[in-house]
Amino acid sequence: MTHFNQSLVTSLLVLSLSFTSAEHKVMFSEGYSVNERPPTEDGKPLLIKSSINLRNILDVAEKEQIISLETTLRLYWKDERIHPNKKFLDSEDSIGPYLTLNPSRAEKFWMPDVFIDQAKALRTPTYYTKPASLRVYNDSTIRYSSRINYDVACSMDFHRFPVDEQYCEVKFESFGFTNKQVQLKWMDQSHSNVNANISLAQFSFNVLLMDSYSTDYYDVAYPGIIMKLHLTRQIGYHIV
Repeated sequence: MTHFNQSLVTSLLVLSLSFTSAEHKVMFSEGYSVNERPPTEDGKPLLIKSSINLRNILDVAEKEQIISLETTLRLYWKDERIHPNKKFLDSEDSIGPYLTLNPSRAEKFWMPDVFIDQAKALRTPTYYTKPASLRVYNDSTIRYSSRINYDVACSMDFHRFPVDEQYCEVKFESFGFTNKQVQLKWMDQSHSNVNANISLAQFSFNVLLMDSYSTDYYDVAYPGIIMKLHLTRQIGYHIV
């Protein structure tokens, strides 16, 4: 065997061992499938808890009736088919001990099919690695977190301009799972946060996380959650 071939075999062996080590951080039950929704007690809808970090309001385009936001959405759900190797549990938060995996490993896990309703464009602020994280907790809770910025439609009413108020609803909704299969719900307000340094020239704003809802414009109902932005125009901006 040539030196080149020996080096190649050694490299492949090391790579194989590293993949094996990564695989052993998490144990999947026999027959696990990413295409099958995690089982629940008595066939109840799978509860997916959510929290959000509103990092920035990038723009309020009144003419186009579009707002541009940057958020980090975190989704939590229980999958009893997945168990972390306890020796790799190297961090802990209010939910419990957990290990962190590279977000590229998410393709090996069942994932909620959440999308942003009426989004016009989505962008991922990526340099090299996608700004996302995947956690597996000691109790088989899975957390997937991802940062994106996006433009979303907001129907505005200017009849009271320049003392108008605008209400923009950002809806995070399940695309394929009905409310009999999945339930979306906000976690306690303490798990979500708003960047205190957000500043808008014309508006002050408040954020309200609304109760979960189900769509009523399809033959079947799909679950969702709403982040509502209340924009109040600053009259001083228009006074010379």
